[in-house]
Amino acid sequence: GVYYTPWPVVKFMVRAVDDILKTEFGFKDGLADTATKEVKIKRDSKRKNRNGVITQVDDTETVPAIQILDPATGTGTFLREVILHIYETFRENNKGKSEEEIKRLWNEYVPTHLLKRINGFELMMVAPYYSVLSELICAIERSGASIPVVHAEKDIGEAFAETDRDILKRA
Repeated sequence: GVYYTPWPVVKFMVRAVDDILKTEFGFKDGLADTATKEVKIKRDSKRKNRNGVITQVDDTETVPAIQILDPATGTGTFLREVILHIYETFRENNKGKSEEEIKRLWNEYVPTHLLKRINGFELMMVAPYYSVLSELICAIERSGASIPVVHAEKDIGEAFAETDRDILKRA
């Protein structure tokens, strides 16, 4: 929907994409897969040419093979469900390890493999930005990950994260 997609529909869609990534594209861990690929890019040259101008040169860059894009983020429902689904897969893949070890590994996975692949945009701004940010931070922290908030809204992000932690303790 334009304003809200029901949670069961979101859950079905996320699981369907995960299954297709596994069965049709060969990504063993679906949305949680950490595979990378080389892409061609243009970048500024490291040196100026004879005329003193920096030119564009061809290069390659290693990027995650699976990017997650929600072009109409709205309330953040899809991105939240993707995060939770990836966490479920991560836990399943690390079954048999101690909770402490799973938490340590998850805290390595989140900044290295998760946050770099999650992208959301919203043109209509139906839902307030900070509400969506709060929901996504809460989803990641609920999984046990510690998130360093390193953007312009640092204090606001920390305030939301703290509020969500308190809510989770009461739940």
